[in-house]
Amino acid sequence: MNTKRVLSQFRVLLILVTLANHATAQESQTSSPEAHRAKYNYVRVQALLDTPMIDAAITKGADGIFYLTGTTGTKRPDGTINFDVNEGARLWRSKDLKTWDDLGLVAPLSIVKAKVADLGLLRTAAGADEMKGLIAPELHFIGAACYLTYSLKPCGTGLLKSTTGKPEGPYEDVGLITKDGADASLFADDDGKVYWVFGGGWFARMNDTMTALAEKPRLAEPHDKRKDLSPGAQILQVGQGGAFLFKKEGVYHMLAAGIHGRLGVPCYDTWVATAKSLEGPWSRRKLAVQHGGQATMFEGPDGQWYSTFSGEDSRAAVRERAAIVPVEWVEGVSYWGSKGEPWPYKKPQVITEAWGWEEARPVSDYSYRDPVGVNGGDGFFYLTGLHNYRSHGRGARILKGKDLTGATPWEAIPIAGYKTVDDIPWFKNPDKPGSFLIWGCKIFPAKGTFWISLGVPGGGRVLKSESGTMNGPWKVAVTPPDSEPAKRGFWRSMPFEDYEGNLYGRWDALLWPMKPDFSALEVSRVPPAEGDYKNPFDQRLQGYLFESTDGSALFRGDVPVGHIYKIDGQYLMIGGAGWHGDYRSFGTYDSEVFWSTKPGGPWHPNYTVLPHGGNSGIFPDNDGVWWHVSFANDNSLPDNARLRCLPLEIKWNGAGYDIGPKRKQETPYIHHPETLIADAAAVAKIKAAYPTIEIPSNIALQDPAITPITKDGKTTYYLTGTAASSDKSDKSDPSEKHRRFMNNDGVHLWKSTDLKNWETVGRVASLTHENNLGKNSAFHPINYFFSPPDSLETLYTRGIITPRLYAIGGDYYIVFSMSRQKIGLLKSTTAKPEGPYELWGPVAGHGTAAFLADTGIGSENNTDAYLFAYDPSLFVEDDGTVYCVFGPGWIAPLTKDMKAFAERPRLLSVEDALYAGKGGCQVFKKDGKYHLLAANEWGDMIERTADALHGPYGKSNLAFAQTGSVTVFANGKDPIQAVAGIR
Repeated sequence: MNTKRVLSQFRVLLILVTLANHATAQESQTSSPEAHRAKYNYVRVQALLDTPMIDAAITKGADGIFYLTGTTGTKRPDGTINFDVNEGARLWRSKDLKTWDDLGLVAPLSIVKAKVADLGLLRTAAGADEMKGLIAPELHFIGAACYLTYSLKPCGTGLLKSTTGKPEGPYEDVGLITKDGADASLFADDDGKVYWVFGGGWFARMNDTMTALAEKPRLAEPHDKRKDLSPGAQILQVGQGGAFLFKKEGVYHMLAAGIHGRLGVPCYDTWVATAKSLEGPWSRRKLAVQHGGQATMFEGPDGQWYSTFSGEDSRAAVRERAAIVPVEWVEGVSYWGSKGEPWPYKKPQVITEAWGWEEARPVSDYSYRDPVGVNGGDGFFYLTGLHNYRSHGRGARILKGKDLTGATPWEAIPIAGYKTVDDIPWFKNPDKPGSFLIWGCKIFPAKGTFWISLGVPGGGRVLKSESGTMNGPWKVAVTPPDSEPAKRGFWRSMPFEDYEGNLYGRWDALLWPMKPDFSALEVSRVPPAEGDYKNPFDQRLQGYLFESTDGSALFRGDVPVGHIYKIDGQYLMIGGAGWHGDYRSFGTYDSEVFWSTKPGGPWHPNYTVLPHGGNSGIFPDNDGVWWHVSFANDNSLPDNARLRCLPLEIKWNGAGYDIGPKRKQETPYIHHPETLIADAAAVAKIKAAYPTIEIPSNIALQDPAITPITKDGKTTYYLTGTAASSDKSDKSDPSEKHRRFMNNDGVHLWKSTDLKNWETVGRVASLTHENNLGKNSAFHPINYFFSPPDSLETLYTRGIITPRLYAIGGDYYIVFSMSRQKIGLLKSTTAKPEGPYELWGPVAGHGTAAFLADTGIGSENNTDAYLFAYDPSLFVEDDGTVYCVFGPGWIAPLTKDMKAFAERPRLLSVEDALYAGKGGCQVFKKDGKYHLLAANEWGDMIERTADALHGPYGKSNLAFAQTGSVTVFANGKDPIQAVAGIR
């Protein structure tokens, strides 16, 4: 006898029996409502004052008193607050962070000496409400002195000093410290040196008299040390504004606010990077406070550290009010760790996100993935999903309960009478249990009863309740075609009944017409579809394929298409999962949403995202209110993988669904676009620096670019640019002009021999049609919508932006931005400018290519955390090196094969500004000098020159007035010519 083998088998048997007993015993171990509520005690962030305020800043004085200030404003006619207009800096104080005394207006705007002319701006237009308020004031104690930093609109930062040394003032104006940048702050180091901190992470040492900078500003640049991260995957700075520097236990912490695409909308979050020296290196930037925006951090009276919060974006739980949230130093979050580099992170139980998540508590301690729920019609609701093995062991459970708020814990009952996986007849015990023994469990109502799609090692089956209730009894509805069926097939699909009473099975992006009892296929019954659309038919799987109207992916990785629900006479698809924002670590796992008027599609993007949904579902309560079941598979909600329910409002609007929370925000976000006022006289004085080509009015392009190509002595000019959208169903923005150019279906080319008459070449790279760029499953990032990286407006964009054609080394390339969130390169597969084109970039998962600049890793490269991946152009140096210039002035060389950045991007050095411009950067060489063109914030183009590629660039001049983005190209007759398009 082999004693060791017997003992080993006995141990395995003992473990299995113990797990089974443990799984069964837990069914009766429901905690009390009191204990359950105490465990999941979520609280919503609360405002400190009922005074409209953003950029909240709290400083602790030597006397232990806390002082609060921030940007206040005035009411607009629509009741919203204009924070650009205020009387100056106001101040409050408190001993306990609870009761605040109003000290009033301590620094009126009138004491500031600077005028717009002092900023030395090159521009022919101005914004509304300039120099009408003090922006982002902060109080600082430096030695025995007391200071208030401030910013101005349109730009510039300055300093006020208390004449009494007291926070109450009065104050006198020290003057402007910088003519560029915003959101000023101060930091005093242990050695007594004081630093001016501003923008998205800029800082510089001040002189001894605190009247000016003693050195050129430098930028805290985060460095992501994750393995296999390409240079183009680095986040280049901590944020876009609101920098604040502090030191704790010898470590420097640089806070900054940045727009981030979590939740599928622009979220203005608080970020942090840490370093042991101001010289760096700085850590990877890490999320500190969701929706926190510009913030300061400080130690409270109880030793607890706090971050200020004022909530500016559309999903903040508290909007435009000063608040504080507790933070704790952590070394990791779900899916990602940073051992040895702790950072301040909001305590998870404090909810800073809107929609009422603080009232959506987990209904059970059991953890699931990809959940769905149903109303049982018996006074109970039922939830289930994939069973996390560490939580369930060998148990098989459906959660049953009445309280959708999670205040009372739900009961766990067996799945269709199966208490453990060992009870399931087709279960085949694996050698080693993986993450899931029950890898699929979906409940759906159809044909007056309930159905369960149940998948385990050994296969999947569809179970039907014979009683029409969730009490069963249950039987297998359809027999697989063989004893070893594949995972994908109608025998394990999810039943769905359309408005006409037809029954289907769904799985992945497939739809199978089924007999009324679900016993067999009815392949000859074609699913009804919109208009003359016909579903593609998969001969191998004998099912009809779902497709979207614009090529958007309905399948992502191993996550199938969403579930279908009948609402208001149409069909709503929810549950196609997608990460938004920084993949896994700081992003959110949300549900993509589509709709159709027919079950066969095609499916229209709804231009909305269901937050924290992932692959999940919705169900109605007894009052007709729809509830969303979430398993919180990200770090923006506490208690990952615990199921919770959130009430929604869902209504058909004639061109899609309006989807939002039942709990409304007290001050909902209303977008107010910046208004620019051009100075006609100033515009008239500016002569274009180069001859400008006019594009025919029938060619609708933004950011046009012309490439001359000479062959056999004949020059042909190729024109491309940001094309208009052809999707008339696009309802993401009521402004037709704005919408058309944010969403489009690819790259279009025109050609000419005389720069006057243009012949249409056509679409050379497509997002929507056959052989489109997104057909490859690892390239699905191109199939998703992204929120703009430089606006809080809740838009959803999907398009190839600012494409530019280049002839390099005998090949043709098109550099472009994908929805202003990533930079890609296309290469012609025919060595002809007409293409077609394929993506040309770093190696990604499954042997595919990725983007040049994108924060993702491998095939998960559809994050939208990249701050400056827009307006790319290429420059070829005399030695053949190709450089990519993008954003406000970043530059990086490409590898010799042009598939990736060869090194981390760096900023072009500009003598009179922090950045070259807002965007539209282009480098070219003329008369031995390097020329840099860049767009400013007011619609003009600025030109600078330098003796070296990386600068410094000086001799700024207005090259083009009120043209928006302009590109230039070399021409044999006129050395340099320019082209401008629709603004």
